[in-house]
Amino acid sequence: MINNDSDRLQKIRERKAQLEKQEKMILDREKGKARKLDTRRKIIVGGIFLKYFPEFQTLEPLRTERENDVVFAPLARFLSSVTREKLLVEQSRQLAVSEQPAGDETAKQTDS
Repeated sequence: MINNDSDRLQKIRERKAQLEKQEKMILDREKGKARKLDTRRKIIVGGIFLKYFPEFQTLEPLRTERENDVVFAPLARFLSSVTREKLLVEQSRQLAVSEQPAGDETAKQTDS
């Protein structure tokens, strides 16, 4: 009986270890998907930003965070000054939400 209980306990521990490994794999996969989505979002937002502010395309990333802080300081100052203008930011957000995408004729046709 003792041997049976020991065997069962060992099998339970092995199964527990397998389940923990599977859980870690699933969590890592979810984290990877979230990271990829975040990277994709940043690329798209950055592309849109550079479309309207092409003067910032001359900024080149360097090797260290400290170096990048210096290189990207003009952009940080620009965005900081824009966000301080609360009324401008709120009006811009409302405008962005209310406008339809360029070339979207669907809404125009249904309004006629």
